[in-house]
Amino acid sequence: MKTLQILRHAKTERLQLGQQDKDRKLTERGLNQMADLLANQQDNLSQAQLVLVSTAKRTRMTLKQMEHLFSKEAIQFDDHLYLASLVTLAKTIEQQDDHLTNLLLIGHNDGLSDFVSFLVGEHHYLPTSGYFVLELEIESWQHLSIGIGRIRASYFSEVR
Repeated sequence: MKTLQILRHAKTERLQLGQQDKDRKLTERGLNQMADLLANQQDNLSQAQLVLVSTAKRTRMTLKQMEHLFSKEAIQFDDHLYLASLVTLAKTIEQQDDHLTNLLLIGHNDGLSDFVSFLVGEHHYLPTSGYFVLELEIESWQHLSIGIGRIRASYFSEVR
């Protein structure tokens, strides 16, 4: 049995003229969403043995709100996770060591929603700071396939 936690970054500022999408920051609402998530899901989040994070500023800022839960060695930034597709996300997870039983993935839509939907075999959408804890009926990360997951927990911030 493996556990995969999936978190979409919190609410970000709108893209400004001349600004790179990768450089967008969290808004005050986004920071409040993360405080809300932590208040309700800290126990689940803190169980992650490895945290895989997109290199975008908004995912880094999302992590910053909870990085005290993890050792520095447990955090890995991966440029391939920036706006990653379902296929890229699956390939990234499949490459992880099987001794790890609980991973946290922090990234972006539409890939994250597609990935959750693939793993549980039904459509799910992650809003900003949307969070799922999936139990996967596998012994190896290389055995990811459609419908192997069950949602153990989910959280969607009420912060507007």
